[in-house]
Amino acid sequence: MSSPESDIHQAGREYPRGARGSVVGLVKRYAKMEERYHHDLALSSGFSEYHMGDDDVERDGAGPSYGTTTAHGHRRRSDVGPRDVDENAPLLRKPSRVDNMAANINVHGGSSTDGQTLFNSIGVLIGIGLLSMPLAYSYAGWIGGTILVVAFSAITCHTGKLLARLLYADVSLGSYTDIGMAAFGPRAGGAIQVLFCTELFAFGVALTVLFGDSMNAVVPYYSAETWMALGFFVVLPTTFMPLRWLAVPSVLSTAAVVVLIGIIAFDGLWKKHAPGSLHEPMETRFGPDLKMMNWVGGVGLILAGYGGHAVIPAIAKDARNPAAIDRLFNISFTVAGAVAVITGAMGYLMMGDDVSDEISKDMMNPKMKYPKAINNVALWMIVLVPLTKYGLTSRPLHVACEGFLGIAPSAAQVAADEAEIVGEAPAPPRINVEAPDASASGHRLRRVSFAVTSALTRIGESDYINNDDEECEQPDDHHHHHHHHRKSVAPATPTSAEGGKGVARAIMRIVITIAATVVAIVLPGFEKVMAFLGNFSAFLICIILPIGFYLRLAPTVLGVKDSPATRWQRTLHLVILVISTVLMIMGTIWAFIPGTGRGGD
Repeated sequence: MSSPESDIHQAGREYPRGARGSVVGLVKRYAKMEERYHHDLALSSGFSEYHMGDDDVERDGAGPSYGTTTAHGHRRRSDVGPRDVDENAPLLRKPSRVDNMAANINVHGGSSTDGQTLFNSIGVLIGIGLLSMPLAYSYAGWIGGTILVVAFSAITCHTGKLLARLLYADVSLGSYTDIGMAAFGPRAGGAIQVLFCTELFAFGVALTVLFGDSMNAVVPYYSAETWMALGFFVVLPTTFMPLRWLAVPSVLSTAAVVVLIGIIAFDGLWKKHAPGSLHEPMETRFGPDLKMMNWVGGVGLILAGYGGHAVIPAIAKDARNPAAIDRLFNISFTVAGAVAVITGAMGYLMMGDDVSDEISKDMMNPKMKYPKAINNVALWMIVLVPLTKYGLTSRPLHVACEGFLGIAPSAAQVAADEAEIVGEAPAPPRINVEAPDASASGHRLRRVSFAVTSALTRIGESDYINNDDEECEQPDDHHHHHHHHRKSVAPATPTSAEGGKGVARAIMRIVITIAATVVAIVLPGFEKVMAFLGNFSAFLICIILPIGFYLRLAPTVLGVKDSPATRWQRTLHLVILVISTVLMIMGTIWAFIPGTGRGGD
C-alpha cells in the first residue's frame, strides 16, 4: 500500500504557522527514507551503486516539493557531466517525447539508477493490500477479479506516467500537490492535503485493525478488539520517535508481506486435502458475488493495492535516467499485478468463499492444521507492520494538523535546535545560577522550570528538523572534512509559549491515535477499511485526479496539439473518468452500509 512525503522549498521564504511540515512534504520525507533502505536492499541484491545523500526535508520555504536537495537543504546540481560521445552510434536519432521532456528540466540531479527506481516502485505497490486480495477474488470472481487486476495495473501505470511527464515538462512542478495547484489553482493544494490526511487516517485505522487481528490469531486468549485497545499503548510511542528510527523496520515489514506470500504457497502445497489446499481446491466462482453488491467491494479491495501515486513524483524526480521511466513503470506495475493475481488466486483456491478478509487469519486457523512454527513466524512478521508503519504514516497527518492549529514549533526554534544538533550553533544560553541576589531555592526552581520548558518544546520537533543525513560530509583535497555552509543561527531560549505548543502537540497526537483506535474497534473489519481506501482514496489519487491534471495541463505544459489522435485519447480519458467516478461513489457507499461484505464473519 501506500504509504504514504515535509518539505520546504525556495530558499529565503518564511513558512506560515509550521507549514514547513506540510502533509505532502512529510509523506515525501517518509517515502524517501523508505527509498533509501529499499536501495540498500537493492544494493545487496546486486543493483548498481546508490548515491542518495540527500533530501528528506527541503528548506526555507513553504510549498511542497519533491525536488532533490542536500541534507542541509541546498538543491543539488547534477553530478553527471555531458554524455560521452559514442563514435560508433548512429549520427541521427529521432528524439522521443520523453527525451524532449527530460531535456527541459534538470532532472539529472536524481540519484536512483534504473534498478533502484524499479525496486522503489515495486516496493511502493506491494503492501498490506495483498492480504485482502483473496477476498477480492471471492467478491469479483475469477473473470472479474483478473480483469480488474489487469485493468487497474494498466490504468494506474498510465496515470503514473502522466504525472511523471508533467513533472519532467515543467521545472516548477515538484510534487503531486504542485501539479494539482497548477491545474486547478491554489485551493486544489489544500483539497489534496485534506485528501491525503483522510487517506492517512484511514490507513492508520487499517493498521490498527491489522494489529488486533494478527495478535488475536497468534494469541487468541484476548479478542481482536482487546488487542486493538492494547495496541494503542504500543503504537503511541512511535508517533513521537524520529523517523529515522522507524525506517529500517518499516522496510522489513514490507519484506514480511512478501515472505507471507511464500508461506501461503508453502501451506497450500503442504496440505493435501481441502480446505486450505492447492492440491484439492475449494469450490469457486467465475462470476461476481451479486449478494449485497459485494462485487463493488472487490473493486475497492483490488485498487487499494495500487494506492502509491502520492509517492510517484518522488520516485520520478529521483530517477537518474528520466527517459527510462515509462519502461520502469511498465515493469513495476506488471510485477505488482502479477503478485496480486498470484496471491488472490492462491488464497481463493485454498479457501474458496470462506476466505477471511485477511488471508493471514486463515493461516492460523486450527482447522487448517498448517505447520504452526512457520506460520507463527509469518504472523509475527505481519504484527511488525503496524508497529512500524503507524508511526511513519501518521506523521504527515500530525504535522498538517499542527500547522492548521498553529501549534507547530516556531521557525526560529526549529532553526536554532537544528543548528545545535549538527554542531553549527552554540547551545541555548543557560540560566545564570550564580546570581548573587537570588536564593538557592530560586536557582533550583528556575533550573527545573527551564529544563521542563526545554523538554516540552522539543515534543514532536524532530518532524521539523532534518538531522537524518548529517553524515554527508565530503573530504577535500587535504583529507579534511567540511560541511555545507549555512547561515549562522542564534541560539534560542525555550519559552513558555513554545513549551505550551509542545504540550498541545503531545495532546493532539494522543487524541488522533485514540480516534484511530476507536474507529478500528467500531468498524466491522479490515475489508471495510481497505475497501474505503480503494474505492475512495485510490480512485481519486491514482486515477481521477491524475487524468484531470493531465487533461487540464497537457495543452500548455506538454504542448499537446489538437489532432484525431489526441481527441481519441481525450475521449478515452473522459470515459475512464466517468466510469471511475461512478465506481468510486458506489464503492464508498458500500463500505459504509451495514451488512455488506463477509470477510469479517
